[in-house]
Amino acid sequence: MNCQNCGKKLKPNEKFCTVCGYYNSKEETDNKIEEEIEYNDIELDDEDDDLDSFDFDLENDEVDISENDNSNDIEEEKEEKKEEEFEEFNIDDIPTNNKKEKKEKTKYYEYEYLLDSFIGEDANIIKEKTFNIYAFIFNWLYFIYRKMYITGILGLLVSLLIFIYIRILYLPFIILSMIIIGFTFNKIYVSYAKRMISKIVLKDDDLLEKETCEKKGRVNFIIPLIIYTIYLVIIVVVYLGIRINPDYNQKFFKENSNNDASCISMIKKAYNYSKSTLNVTDINSAVCRKNNKDYTIYLKYTDIIQYYNLKEGILYYQTDTTEIKTLEEKSINNTITNGEQELLNLKKKIEMEYEEIYKSSKNEQKLIKEKKNKTERLDYDYTKEEITR
Repeated sequence: MNCQNCGKKLKPNEKFCTVCGYYNSKEETDNKIEEEIEYNDIELDDEDDDLDSFDFDLENDEVDISENDNSNDIEEEKEEKKEEEFEEFNIDDIPTNNKKEKKEKTKYYEYEYLLDSFIGEDANIIKEKTFNIYAFIFNWLYFIYRKMYITGILGLLVSLLIFIYIRILYLPFIILSMIIIGFTFNKIYVSYAKRMISKIVLKDDDLLEKETCEKKGRVNFIIPLIIYTIYLVIIVVVYLGIRINPDYNQKFFKENSNNDASCISMIKKAYNYSKSTLNVTDINSAVCRKNNKDYTIYLKYTDIIQYYNLKEGILYYQTDTTEIKTLEEKSINNTITNGEQELLNLKKKIEMEYEEIYKSSKNEQKLIKEKKNKTERLDYDYTKEEITR
């Protein structure tokens, strides 16, 4: 039921209108209903009758329905909004001048349009297929070809280091990387492309996004060719290092051969001197160290070590480690003199230098065998068979 004065819809059994305060009596309401029924029952004759013939005043029966019309308009607006909420998200409706709004834009955007522009002709193959035959064949070079320069260059550097230092693992590493890259490149590249597109969307205007994607993406032929040429040159130089590097091939071996010949020659002279003069023959080994143009030589026998020194082309016998045990006992008993203490220190020094040169010689031999030493070798050691040969 509506208010008889203002037309506002009343609650059940509500007599006073909450808008205008009018009292709606039951009798007036019943009379109003009867008038409405009589009015609705009037039959209009389109041919003979005219609306002007009706003998009643519409002004007294006029009802204010503006309130109902407004409520209907509000309901219609709500329905329209609900329909709009269910409509598909339109990326072009989002303002792109604000960086934050652009970021929200990229959250819902699947990049399909710009992704095709970024990848190029092979977009469908890269997006849909799991295995990439070109990535499998060209390995790390294909990353550079697709402008993923950091990943490609790092992969080539790792390959190069393995070839230089662990050459036995180079071929297995290449085969394994080919398989892994072949099966994972498409997924890695699509993820990389989306990250790049996200940055482009945030930075560029809408009109330049496609053009920028084509410029940043796609492929590059020149840079991969240059980088791979450098890579192959380094591989060849390392592989043929002994033949190409004159310092390693000629100077290194020439110096070492000369030093080796000089050492073994002086050791044999010192050994012959020991046999003829010092009456010592039970030699076990010997070491030699080059000091600029001079050489230091140590001959190790069963109980003693002899110390020789080559100066200005002349070999001098210096001393040996005889009586070292006696001097050590005196040192323990505190009965050793100052002169004897100096002699004991000299004999101990001879023993330590012998061990030092022996270990250094073994280490240099190992480095030369592994082709890691390109400097002049200074320390040498010899066995009894080499000395007495």
